[in-house]
Amino acid sequence: MYRVIDTRGIWDELADHSFNDVSVRVKFTVRDSFVTENDGSVVIHFVDGKPGVVDGGGYDVEVKLDVAWFSSLIMGVVDLRSL
Repeated sequence: MYRVIDTRGIWDELADHSFNDVSVRVKFTVRDSFVTENDGSVVIHFVDGKPGVVDGGGYDVEVKLDVAWFSSLIMGVVDLRSL
């Protein structure tokens, strides 16, 4: 089983990946009781599908999930619709 150990830093690694050319601000609130630095929220601004971390500002949608589901989402094992 894979586990994202840096929910903020993973977006730097995915900066060149295109998420279907969508432009939207998403607030991910991840619950992680094992790695407390991972527990919390991060806002990602997708511009033409490319993600970037935004400090402050608003967001269009919030997704709240456990780190296990977040990791599965990032790995492409599940999609948002199935969650």
